[in-house]
Amino acid sequence: MASYKGELCPVCHKAFADGDQIVVCPECGTPHHRDCYFQLGHCANAEHHGKDFAWQPEKKAPAAAPGIEGGAAPGQEGDGFSRPCPHCHAANPPGALFCISCGKPLESQQQQYAAGPGFGPMAANQQNIKYGGVNPEDTIDGIRVEDMAEFIGPSSGYYLYQFKNMDMRGRKLSFSWSGFFITPLYMLFRKVWPVALLSILLNITLNIPGIIFFLTPESQINTLLTGPFAVAYTITSLLMMAVQIFFGLFANAIYRRSVVKKIKRIQAMGLDRTETLRLYHKKGGVCRWAVLTVGLLLMISSLVGTLLTAAGF
Repeated sequence: MASYKGELCPVCHKAFADGDQIVVCPECGTPHHRDCYFQLGHCANAEHHGKDFAWQPEKKAPAAAPGIEGGAAPGQEGDGFSRPCPHCHAANPPGALFCISCGKPLESQQQQYAAGPGFGPMAANQQNIKYGGVNPEDTIDGIRVEDMAEFIGPSSGYYLYQFKNMDMRGRKLSFSWSGFFITPLYMLFRKVWPVALLSILLNITLNIPGIIFFLTPESQINTLLTGPFAVAYTITSLLMMAVQIFFGLFANAIYRRSVVKKIKRIQAMGLDRTETLRLYHKKGGVCRWAVLTVGLLLMISSLVGTLLTAAGF
């Protein structure tokens, strides 16, 4: 993460010091003291969002370095500052999301967090991959980001970024294509068992008219579509779309709630760090076998339905 030591918090106007908990706005890169940010409830520069605004650090005179006449200017190579800014070409720490010289984003959000269904961020460095650019010492819902990353496992950077964005924006909406298209498989993959079961039951129930239509002989389809069945088919189709939209909008928030609940339950046991991490990895992470099992059952049921239709049943 970038160092903001010596920069001023825009809320309390006090300089950041080593050990301070800092919240960085994902929109413009403005750093705040954590308490100041949550007391204000939004970024101090929120009024400038959407206007190509990016926070910039104060220009400081280069500090003299032993053995180097005049010292090295900020943003030059050395002391681990090896990541070049694509805008001003200044060097930055490996985990920085915003340039410490010009304040502009070092990568677009799409570059940092290009994610597919069930998979996570394709980021250029380990810090972003695991923590999504969020300070591992920061907290979300009272839980350290480092603990959340251990519990989430694969794609932790993507989810931590989404969770932090929810806090920064003050809303739970965060669209998930996985939640929209494959809700049951997504929830099984992420071990959100109650919601996975609910979504499976909803899918089965709302698809009953579709299954009946699929299994109806061609000669009887016109009769079927002129009666009450047509109304039921239309209603269930609309409900199915509504369910998909709901899970698309709230799948990440639902997963976040599940993560927080399980972590707090483990932490309440008062175990040592080694045992706590073992339970994080056991209760968290992903469940591939459940997805493969359900996928196989769906394939078998589809094959059986096709054979029955072909046989005239």
